[in-house]
Amino acid sequence: MKKHRAFISLFIVLILPLLVYGFLKLVSVQNYKPIETISEKIPNPGGSPDSVFKSIGDFSLVTQTGEPFTRDSLKGKIWVINLFYSRCGETCDRIHSKISKLQSDYKDDPDVRLLSVTIDPANDSVPVLQAYAKSVEATPYRWYLLTGNPEQIAKFISEELDYKPADATDLSNKTLRESTLRLVDWNGLFRGEYYEGTEEDKVVRMAQHMVLLQKEMQTAKAHNEILP
Repeated sequence: MKKHRAFISLFIVLILPLLVYGFLKLVSVQNYKPIETISEKIPNPGGSPDSVFKSIGDFSLVTQTGEPFTRDSLKGKIWVINLFYSRCGETCDRIHSKISKLQSDYKDDPDVRLLSVTIDPANDSVPVLQAYAKSVEATPYRWYLLTGNPEQIAKFISEELDYKPADATDLSNKTLRESTLRLVDWNGLFRGEYYEGTEEDKVVRMAQHMVLLQKEMQTAKAHNEILP
């Protein structure tokens, strides 16, 4: 009887936790579903017959602190991006109140960045963006407000971010045609969906997708698929 009790105690203390851990790990793997990649597919540059997803290309903009900001600034990061302009009013206020919440939620996370690109670069100079950043409590190096050359911005938001239509003339109209948010992974690929930034449930859905994307990112790092 004592031997049986000793075995039962040993089972409870040592073996049972391992079985439970293994079961939970198996269930979590089975339930985990990567967030869908929704980027456009293009012919493989290497000549392979298999198409590949088009990643966001190089760009050169300026932040609210007056510093240059390029594609390399987002190396190894998950990012959320939207369009705005400082005199936009209610629509941008609603969107940025939600982005401000995301900033608070991810304030200590080194892998997440928030980007807002102006569609009114003629007015939204660095000093204007500095003042706007204070009004929405955008933290430098965490939430970037971006401006730059009108032609470069028009090309960036239409050809790289898939906001259409957008050209230099369209920018001068200062009309926010799209209020959706884009979720982008460390490879510069769009993930999940285009989330309506004025709708609470859509932004909550994006936040949930961000959590899953972080798990995917940690797995990729563990397999040395993401360079530091």
